[in-house]
Formats: sequence, structure tokens, C-alpha cells
Amino acid sequence: MAELKPLQWPVVERDFGVGKVQIAGARDADARLADALGFEPPMAANRIALDGQLGCTRIAPHEWLLLGDAGAVAAAIDRIEAAFQGDPLALILNVSAGSTAWRLSGAQAIDRLSAYCPIDLHEDAFPTGSATRTRFSDIGVFLARIHDRPNFWLVADQSYADYVTHLLDHGVT
Repeated sequence: MAELKPLQWPVVERDFGVGKVQIAGARDADARLADALGFEPPMAANRIALDGQLGCTRIAPHEWLLLGDAGAVAAAIDRIEAAFQGDPLALILNVSAGSTAWRLSGAQAIDRLSAYCPIDLHEDAFPTGSATRTRFSDIGVFLARIHDRPNFWLVADQSYADYVTHLLDHGVT
């Protein structure tokens, strides 16, 4: 039987922000979003673009998720709201209060995440810049590989924070 060992390596991201942007049918939406962000958001699914303290990923047609430092996310939301002011088809929300994020890094990160995620997280299958919605045990999460080291962001609804932390800290090794 495998031994259960508490680990101290998962770091709950403090001051982490999450924004959600939906822009359906707006004229020049991609270009206006890129101008507001200051970098090109990914147009393909399952990719994350990173620029300093802010990441952006396309999670559905006409829908993006902003991730990173809470101040950077809030400032990006303000710029996006200004870029789409008066557009009835744009919805820009700061959903940080409802989300919890973890930064997982090092060799243990792949093993621990793989214990609960059904996807191959090794570099050749899930390289830096990859992002996806997936399952973590029995809940839905967002997962992105943000560095080759490896280094991941794992984001779940705030209501599952204790559960995810328990799994990360006490998973089978």
C-alpha cells in the first residue's frame, strides 16, 4: 500500500486575479482585445499567452480567461471595458473572488497533478504555453503550463479550495 505523505510544495497564489471576457459579434473584437491587453491573445484553443504578470487563454469561441497578478488582471479588465464601452455584446467580469489558484512547480508537480488529471502533462504532450479545462479528481479546473521548469497554474472555484489543497498535500506518492 502506498504511503500518504503531506507535502509543502504547492503554493496557493496570493493576490491572484481571474477575469472572464465574452465578446460575441463585436466588430474587430480580436484586434481591440489585443490593443487593450498590450499583447496578442491566443486565437487557438488550449494555449495561454503570457506577458509579465498577466496571462490570457481562449476558453471558447468569443470567450477568454485572464489570469495572473490581481492588480494586472484588474487593470486589464479596466482597459478592455474602455475598449468595448457601449458594446452590448461584450461582457467583462472580474471573477477573482470566486476562484483560487495554485502554482505547482518542480518534478513533483507532474506526478501529483497526474494522480488526479486524466491528461499527459509531460513536456512533449503538454508543453509550455498549453492550457486546458480538465478534471482534477471529480471537479472541473483550469490548468496551464507556464514554464518549462515545469511550472503550472491550477485554478478552481473557491468553494473547492480546501478539497484541492487536501488532495495536493496528501496525495499518494
